[in-house]
Amino acid sequence: MRFLPNVVSRNWPLKLAAFGIALLLWTLVRVDAPNRHVLPNIPVRVVLNDPSWALSGDAVPSSVEVRLSGSTRDLIGVAVDRPSVFIPIDEVTNPDSAVVLRREWLRLDAYQGIVVEDYQPSSVRLAFERVEVATLPIELTVEGALPNGLALAEPLRPEPARARVSGPRSRVAQVESVPLQVLALSRIRESSRFTLGVDTSRLAGLEVSPTSAEVSVVVEEEAERLLPNVPVIPILPFDIDPNGVEVIPASLGVSLRGARSLVEAFDPTRLSLVAAAAGSISPESPEWRVAVVVEGVPELLRARPVEDSVAVRRIPAS
Repeated sequence: MRFLPNVVSRNWPLKLAAFGIALLLWTLVRVDAPNRHVLPNIPVRVVLNDPSWALSGDAVPSSVEVRLSGSTRDLIGVAVDRPSVFIPIDEVTNPDSAVVLRREWLRLDAYQGIVVEDYQPSSVRLAFERVEVATLPIELTVEGALPNGLALAEPLRPEPARARVSGPRSRVAQVESVPLQVLALSRIRESSRFTLGVDTSRLAGLEVSPTSAEVSVVVEEEAERLLPNVPVIPILPFDIDPNGVEVIPASLGVSLRGARSLVEAFDPTRLSLVAAAAGSISPESPEWRVAVVVEGVPELLRARPVEDSVAVRRIPAS
């Protein structure tokens, strides 16, 4: 009776190793055994090689169910990798097409033993539009303000000023300009040149060339100049004789601010002060207070009258 325990305990490390090898071989056989599996929600993508046409939206449906067969090992790998179905379109013959899905369009390069049995649904619909090409202005957006003491000495203009946009005709028609990424003025400390990329978030479905533009930011020390005695021009309702009123004061000083070179070179005769009295005059009143607006201020300069309003007074009849 003591023979059986001796048989079990004799060379137990060797027997345990043999058991492990047998278990591994059994597992490999199970993993390599043929099996079937269904992969849901496999994306459908289109590779369009016809330059005269553009895809209008996604395939319908945009994902399908794929039934596969092969070894369990490979099926697990495919399920993890989530391959896509790629539909090659070399020439568009119809703007609205139904395409039957082919087995070889599922990209399974790393899993040669996998067989695509079928798709559900077995076909998808594709819609195409003629490609439209347009040349549109490049739009620069700035945020914030320059640090105190600095002013722009030259206008901010992207180079190049226009970009080529191509894509579905209906989509191109919706776009009026090509936006650049935002330029933050608050970070500028000196004259610099910036390369800004196109803001593609507003141009989905379109191709743009070039994809960036350069913007030169030229800054100078900010200066102020007082322009004295700028005449005030009253604008009166049609029923009031301009010779029957007077403006008090008849002229005002104007504070001009901006980059020093621009302020110093500015010709004061280009400015005018306008007091638009229409809508603020009461027929019974002998005098009215009218707001003053500065006109003729060039780009990059700011102007403000020393007084924001003047009096318009009727001249008593003699």
